[in-house]
Amino acid sequence: MKTLVIRDIMSDVIIGVYDFEKIKTSKVRFCVTIKFDFKKDMSSFIDEDNVENTVDYDLFIKSIQNVSSKRPYQLIETLAESCLRALETRLSLIENVSIQSVDLEVTKLYPGENVKEVSYFTALNFL
Repeated sequence: MKTLVIRDIMSDVIIGVYDFEKIKTSKVRFCVTIKFDFKKDMSSFIDEDNVENTVDYDLFIKSIQNVSSKRPYQLIETLAESCLRALETRLSLIENVSIQSVDLEVTKLYPGENVKEVSYFTALNFL
C-alpha cells in the first residue's frame, strides 16, 4: 500500500457562528492522507514518470480550495465534510489507482482568545 500526504493546504475561509467571525476570513489548514495501491505494476510507472499514472495531488489541493472559498460556513464540521465529499468525487475519477482510504484534518487557526487551533478529523474508507 502507498500513502500520499498533503500537509498544510492553507485557505482563507469565512467560518464561524459569531457575528465577528462572519465579517472576515479565518486561516484554515487542511491535511489530507490518501492510502492507495496502483492497479498496474509500479515499475512501468517509474519508467514513464507521468502524472497521469498516479495521484495528482494538485487536483486535491484545488478541490479543497474551491470548496472552502465557495461560501461561508458556520461549522468546521460542515466545511470538513463538504471537502471530503469533493475529494471523494475527485478520487472516483482516478483510473490507475485503487483508493483504500482518505483522512482529512481541518484546522481553524486562532479561533479565539487563548486558543491556537481547533481541529476536526474525518475519513472515508473504500474497503
